[in-house]
Amino acid sequence: MKKLVRKEKRGPMPPKLLLKPREIIKRLEQLGFVHDHTSGSHAIYFHNNTKRRAVVPLHVKELPKGTVKALLRESGIETRDFLRG
Repeated sequence: MKKLVRKEKRGPMPPKLLLKPREIIKRLEQLGFVHDHTSGSHAIYFHNNTKRRAVVPLHVKELPKGTVKALLRESGIETRDFLRG
């Protein structure tokens, strides 16, 4: 009996969105965000030109993909621009 091998159609690899908070903070600062204040376990960064903010949870582990996407959406940064640096 032959085994059926299922071939999956795969496109280009999705961008890596599993990042640690310090990696996110480093990239935000490169994009012009400055540390505004810290509230509990969250660091709030602000961009003077766009008047947008980014709230980064200060955890040790990598942040979930959905959390990173929400952070980028809130701060008005395109995923490809964020990962380009």
